[in-house]
Amino acid sequence: MFSDQLSVGDRIKVGDYKGRIMDINFANIVLQNEEDDIVMVPNNLVFTQAIVNLSAHRSQLFTIKFELPLSVASDIKTLEKEIVPILTNHPNIDQSHTPKLIVQEVGKDYVKYKFELYATTSSNRLHRDIENEILREILLFEHDRIKSS
Repeated sequence: MFSDQLSVGDRIKVGDYKGRIMDINFANIVLQNEEDDIVMVPNNLVFTQAIVNLSAHRSQLFTIKFELPLSVASDIKTLEKEIVPILTNHPNIDQSHTPKLIVQEVGKDYVKYKFELYATTSSNRLHRDIENEILREILLFEHDRIKSS
């Protein structure tokens, strides 16, 4: 039904649902959302709602998600002081957008964060390379804080 517009692996948004298409069948579209939940969106909803194929327009915006133990996460100002200069001086990060560190969730013994960044290109490989580089810096930050406590 949707073979020319959507395919397995595409990231889409339909109504309030957003995720990667895992399967398309006669009854529904199966999505995996950012929390790794499997969501089955009925095709009648797909027919009556606007669909945004997020994979069709590759964006330079990408996010880096991570979490830190609560003992380390309380030192957020130091994390920003150490990581943001790396981001603002990185040759593959668009300097016209200020990197944002966002607290996503505070749990019993952890805090989940995400950085929103704009790369100089929409290359998925470049995004992964930058993410790997930043996550290594975060691991070093975490190691230093745990070691000194």
